[in-house]
Amino acid sequence: CQIWAERAGCLHLLKKGVEVMNSNYRLCSDHFSDNSYTSTERKRLSNFALPEIFSHHSETTSGILKDFKPTLEDAG
Repeated sequence: CQIWAERAGCLHLLKKGVEVMNSNYRLCSDHFSDNSYTSTERKRLSNFALPEIFSHHSETTSGILKDFKPTLEDAG
């Protein structure tokens, strides 16, 4: 969880706790390479998958937040 937050530039989300992060936040498939998946269908991430594709490495944290999206449960 910490590595994903670091790579997305969203370390402040760790204050919410690992359970909240795992239950309520997601990164879309755009941030994972093909070898991050268990099959070529790109339906399930491997246990060791890490997000690695970001087009905003030079943006500020506020610009990065758009990539780490809350699920419906945490949006309200």
